[in-house]
Amino acid sequence: MLSRVVAPNSMDYVVDIESSFFYPDKRAFFREVSQALKKDGVFLYGSMMFSFQVPMIERWLKEFFDIEKQEDISE
Repeated sequence: MLSRVVAPNSMDYVVDIESSFFYPDKRAFFREVSQALKKDGVFLYGSMMFSFQVPMIERWLKEFFDIEKQEDISE
């Protein structure tokens, strides 16, 4: 994935909007994004998912990132 093409600690921003649905291993993707980002880098992530998926995705995001803002727009 990213680790094959992006040097560690080299990116200021990573944006993923509605594409992670297709990734076979989302946790691995989040890990690789966290490794590619500079210390003060920003990861912007937006995805539609079923409500039963939210706790797992939140757990993985919190494992690799400090979440500054989170918004549920399902209502």
